Amino acid sequence: MAKKVSFDYDGTLTTKAGSDTLDRWIATGDTVYILTARQDRMMGPVYEFAREHGIPRSRVLQSTVGHKWEVVKRLGIDKHVDNNRDELKLIEDNTDASAWHTSKL
Repeated sequence: MAKKVSFDYDGTLTTKAGSDTLDRWIATGDTVYILTARQDRMMGPVYEFAREHGIPRSRVLQSTVGHKWEVVKRLGIDKHVDNNRDELKLIEDNTDASAWHTSKL
C-alpha cells in the first residue's frame, strides 16, 4: 500500500543519500512531498528539483509559519525525513508519522 512521505529540502534532499532515498520511494509508488521552511523568494531550486524528480508543484509545500508537524498532521503523512532534530521531535510528539533523521538514510 502506498504511503505518504515528506522530505525536507535543505540538508536532506540536497544530499546524495536523501535524493537517492527519494527516488527509491517514488519508484515504489509512494506519494512524495517536499516540505521546506524556505521563503518564497528562495523556492526556485526546490521547484526545479521537484520537476526533475517528477514531483508536482502542488506537492511542494512551505512551512514558513509554524512548524512542519502541523503540515505533516494535516496531510496524514506517514513518514517525514529531515535533518532538524527539533522538527523531528515535534513530529514524533504531535503526529502519527514516523520521523527519520537524515543520518538513517
